[in-house]
Amino acid sequence: ISDEKGYFKLDRVNKDDIISIRHIGYKIVTEYAEKLNTKQCETFFLEPKVEDLSEIILTNYLTNGINKVIDGSISINYKNFGTVPGLIETDVLQTLQAIPGFQSVSETVSHLNIRGGTHDQNLILWDGIKIYQSGHFFGLISTMNPRMTRRVSLYKNGTPANYTDGVSGTVDMKTDYEVNRQLKAELGMNFINMDAFVDVPIRKNSSLQLASRTSISDYFNTPTYLEYFDRVFQNTDVLASSNNSNTTNQKFDFHDFSLRWIYDFTEKDKLRVNFLHLSNAIVISENAFGGSLYSTRESSLKQRNWSGGLNYSRIWNSKLKTDAQFYANKYQLEAKNFDILNEQILIQGNEILETGFYVNSKYTLNDQLSFEGGYQLTESGISNSNKLNAPPVDEYEKDVIDEHGLFVSSTLASKSQNTYLTVGLRSNFISPLKKMILEPRMSLNHRLNDKFSLQLLGEFKHQVTTLITDSRDNFLGIEKRRWELSNNDDIPVIKSKQISLGGNYSHQGLMINAEVYAKKVNGINALSQNFQNQYEFVSATGNYFVKGLDFIINNKFDDVSAWLSYSYAHNNYTFSDFSEKTFPSNLDIRHTFALGTSYTLDNLKLSAGFHWRTGKPATEPLETNPTDGIHIFYRDANSSNLDAYHRLDASAIYDFNFSDRIKVEAGVSILNVLNTKNILNKYYYLDQNNEVKEANEYALRFTPNVALRVFF
Repeated sequence: ISDEKGYFKLDRVNKDDIISIRHIGYKIVTEYAEKLNTKQCETFFLEPKVEDLSEIILTNYLTNGINKVIDGSISINYKNFGTVPGLIETDVLQTLQAIPGFQSVSETVSHLNIRGGTHDQNLILWDGIKIYQSGHFFGLISTMNPRMTRRVSLYKNGTPANYTDGVSGTVDMKTDYEVNRQLKAELGMNFINMDAFVDVPIRKNSSLQLASRTSISDYFNTPTYLEYFDRVFQNTDVLASSNNSNTTNQKFDFHDFSLRWIYDFTEKDKLRVNFLHLSNAIVISENAFGGSLYSTRESSLKQRNWSGGLNYSRIWNSKLKTDAQFYANKYQLEAKNFDILNEQILIQGNEILETGFYVNSKYTLNDQLSFEGGYQLTESGISNSNKLNAPPVDEYEKDVIDEHGLFVSSTLASKSQNTYLTVGLRSNFISPLKKMILEPRMSLNHRLNDKFSLQLLGEFKHQVTTLITDSRDNFLGIEKRRWELSNNDDIPVIKSKQISLGGNYSHQGLMINAEVYAKKVNGINALSQNFQNQYEFVSATGNYFVKGLDFIINNKFDDVSAWLSYSYAHNNYTFSDFSEKTFPSNLDIRHTFALGTSYTLDNLKLSAGFHWRTGKPATEPLETNPTDGIHIFYRDANSSNLDAYHRLDASAIYDFNFSDRIKVEAGVSILNVLNTKNILNKYYYLDQNNEVKEANEYALRFTPNVALRVFF
């Protein structure tokens, strides 16, 4: 403990010991003891720590590391994370599907649904960079390397005014923001991929993180890989065959590389550099018999992303902080599809080039009042192409949108600290479309006593990007969706309004959270909703309105945590150009239950969970005269449902500590322990004889996974 002048003296300290210097309101400084053993008494400057006017109101929301924050968001801290049933890696987009209000009706992270919205209505950020490619293995695992992501903020409503885009929700992922003083390294492998991670101190004020991950399919195939492969590529050209052709070879791989460099110029100035590269690729060889000869051709699909970001942070004093960022994005989806029998070659492309600039300042007047404001500029260019050799077709279209955003907000806390109110306003100008959009945001939390609190959230949001499906066979039938920009014609700017009211209870390990909400999203195009019925190829503009309830109860006692969650959602479309006008949404999952438990004993973590939900809406053909040989005649859209979906998952992780620096982590997980045969989707098509046939898409069956990780 130092005296009033900050002087301190330590006895019996080893030279390899790490000394931490801390003071309330300032960031912690760490240094090796041998560097303090000098004749001259050095002076250490502490950097002011600017804290947000926020606090955790519910801890262990689902498991260790998942908490509910006073602004209405859910915070995930992977430095102190428990276990989620079925997972042995801290996969962000898989983790949040255990939280009420988040789910994927297709079991993929590239079709994540937040309160009834489609995946393209989610804003996914990695250190402030917008991510357009969210899934490896075409959706079964996240592209974000778990080793790099340390903190995540999830917003279902009440999003702060400094965020734009994402009318359904926001997933904001962050890497470590502190300079590392000690070398850290990890090597890991599971039945899907292998990876490496290193965090290198460069100087006292600088450190570098590098992470790389690649699929193991180039070396051997595991039961997990084979199950994933069959799940992703069912009902696609990859596994398709006929009397005259067959697929003989498939080569699939994915990899990612990420970098984060931090440099502290001074105690008040910090620079962060980010880089990210993502890749998925599959090549298939198809043999066909034509005339007296066999012929072989290769078709391929490549999905790639390059992102870079530069962030500068300045702490002017204990009250004022400024952040500025510039980022650039490039996303590519390319497919080459050979039709050997018809001697056709179809080449398709979808590309995004995006740059963004962001500046934000926050002024904290006192413990009760703070102000925040800034400016954001985003330029997005999206191109789409189709090229066919016979008959000759060469289509190319590119659109560009510049969007300017000004935002301001204020947070007010009562003297008793029982009431927190944040109000904000965002003004957006979309220059090519000449549209001005004002978006109010609000978050109110009132603590009734030490156990109960109430929360009111509201927001207006918009977005100018959407995923369109105009053909079932796009991109080999694997990734059928294309990114497109809004225009003043058939793809309008999507706008949303949402309000929610919730209550929280927390006492002696028991936590209860319930929230009712209503959300309306206008300007959706029918081609973005993945219809596979009479409206599959109809371009029409409409809206959806969803109202529902998210509920969770968690009881933690000693080393055991058990939870029960329930979500109710009533989700309807309205399309004035359709005959039904108003009918259930493709994502109208009325009831969702989840029951789970986790247990921690020393170095052992166990978890198990059961998930049940009502079946996805479906459209059946007419029983009599279902086709005229050209078209299929259907009943009313989404007038029936698939069978209920249910799955039991389990996982176990054990840590072996061999020394202070070396640790080995071993894990095993099982998805769908009971090997339940769940149907995720059903649609109909006409075969070669013009007869109506049914096609089902099945969920993962019994899928084990084993992981081993070494920490240095």
